[in-house]
Amino acid sequence: MTWNRFVCITGEIGIKTDKGHITRLGPKQMFEVEPDVWHEFQVYKDSIVEEIAYTKYDESDIERKELGSRL
Repeated sequence: MTWNRFVCITGEIGIKTDKGHITRLGPKQMFEVEPDVWHEFQVYKDSIVEEIAYTKYDESDIERKELGSRL
């Protein structure tokens, strides 16, 4: 499942989610949105925002039949 991390580089933004709240971010602040959570941006000042989409590692997601060997 894909998570979204938003990092406010400059300016000020809000991230509104379907959970009913708005999180305001200023420079160097970040916010993560869980998988399957609807979200939208609100811009309060001209801003630069970085979005990082990633998957959290879950050991139970991988089924191994054998272990690897030494390199």
